[in-house]
Amino acid sequence: MRYRSGIAALVFALSASWVGAAPSSEGERGGVLTLERCVSLARENAPRLRAASAGAEAARARADEASSRRFPSADLGGSYRFTSEVMKKEISIGFGLPPFALAFGDEHQADWNLGIVVPIFTGGELGRIARAEEAEARAAEKTSEAALLDLTRDVRAAFFTAMGRRAGADAAALAVDRLERRVRELDAAIRLGGATAEDRLRAEARLGDARRRMLRAEASRDSAAFELGRLIGQPGLPASPEGDLEESILKGRDLSTDRIAGRPELAAMEKRRERMESLAAAAGGRFLPRVMGDLRAHYGRPGVDVFENDWMEYATASLSLNWTLWDFGGRSAAKRRAEAGVRRADAERREMEDVFVAAHGTAESLLRSSRLEWAEAERRVELSRAIVDLVGRRRAEAEASESEYLDAEDDRAEAEIGLALAYARIRLAETALLWTLGQ
Repeated sequence: MRYRSGIAALVFALSASWVGAAPSSEGERGGVLTLERCVSLARENAPRLRAASAGAEAARARADEASSRRFPSADLGGSYRFTSEVMKKEISIGFGLPPFALAFGDEHQADWNLGIVVPIFTGGELGRIARAEEAEARAAEKTSEAALLDLTRDVRAAFFTAMGRRAGADAAALAVDRLERRVRELDAAIRLGGATAEDRLRAEARLGDARRRMLRAEASRDSAAFELGRLIGQPGLPASPEGDLEESILKGRDLSTDRIAGRPELAAMEKRRERMESLAAAAGGRFLPRVMGDLRAHYGRPGVDVFENDWMEYATASLSLNWTLWDFGGRSAAKRRAEAGVRRADAERREMEDVFVAAHGTAESLLRSSRLEWAEAERRVELSRAIVDLVGRRRAEAEASESEYLDAEDDRAEAEIGLALAYARIRLAETALLWTLGQ
């Protein structure tokens, strides 16, 4: 189901290992790409929203069509018929008088009519079908709202993924800058006799590792930028998000679990349950007779005066009754099918609500662990920087090897990249939490 795939996508984003973010784009449209701006652009351009909106419009049209069948309808008709023979009668009057012949019309018959057909009684079937389609129209509207929630979730996830990857790429680039500076320092130290060629080779090797790590971070950054660009309506162009990765998106939000019950998907399922109930009742109405009325104005030839056989105006009114007595169980099968649909809708709604409750618990757990991870990552950055300072001073006094110093630098680079990842994980967990609450 769609809601399961959405949850799976969020879990994948939260548990993936990535670094870096999006580069600036000459093709950015709409000014600075804040989170709010990205969501707004996505709403304007997303094909999925247009598809959902079209589906809602189609459902509304079906509801209007079903409702119109309950009311009288007017129609205009015409007919022409040619017959090779007409009724004729030869009448003898006696008394020596010759007989004479009567012809009832001629070979040509034509009629124009304007009428009103009135559904007087249909066993409640038409009204219940109209209510069923109205419920489906409401369900389609809620499905459209759910598509908007999913899009908002996806944009937020892409936005924070891009920001986190950009921060990671910046940290990787900073590590390269530090190692390049270290290589230059060693070149100067070698000329003064304060370092060896082996020290420089070690630093050069670590610099190569750092550059490869930076290239991977930049590639990851670029992929996130293109994904965000696709979501906001500029496919093929990278998007550069702007904002504070350290700022929570939960501020001012209602985080009550009661909001889960108000999710549009659950409302849509409830409306579809109502639809099946109405269809079951409509199927029951087919066991009752149907009474139809027909009022019609005619202009035809020969009309009702076949002897005159000329164009004339006249009116008709008719009442018809139709009662199906036996149809080999077709009506019963239709009723059972609709009743089974009610039970299915009940079960699916309960399952869907359970999924959202479980997703909410998972999101809360991920948020708690992400915050703890961030605290540890921040602490590691502080420790790694202190270690670099200590090892650097020992190295200056020839009490530490170049390898020790380079190891400390590597640890600092990994810690800084990990901190960027930790911030992004918190924002992704918040995104998942808000989505489960329908925000």
